[in-house]
Amino acid sequence: VERHLDRCHGESGLVQYQLIFHRRPRRPLGRPPVLVLATPDDALLPSSSIRSTAARYGADLREFPGIGHDLMLDTRWREPLDVMLGWLR
Repeated sequence: VERHLDRCHGESGLVQYQLIFHRRPRRPLGRPPVLVLATPDDALLPSSSIRSTAARYGADLREFPGIGHDLMLDTRWREPLDVMLGWLR
């Protein structure tokens, strides 16, 4: 964890405000494609919140059981990356 700690900061003040005070972000203009990558085993965000976010944006939701909250720092990081790259193509 300590090895990656310096890579996990810098979220914008707006995002922090929205998370702390449970403010929903505005919907984007138009209908851009959105992909939500998540884990049903997230210790920080409940699955209902993740599903709600995906539904709000009409997003494709891909879940990765057994992976931690920071998908990109997990030992199985290639799985979500491969899904993301396939989705972008």
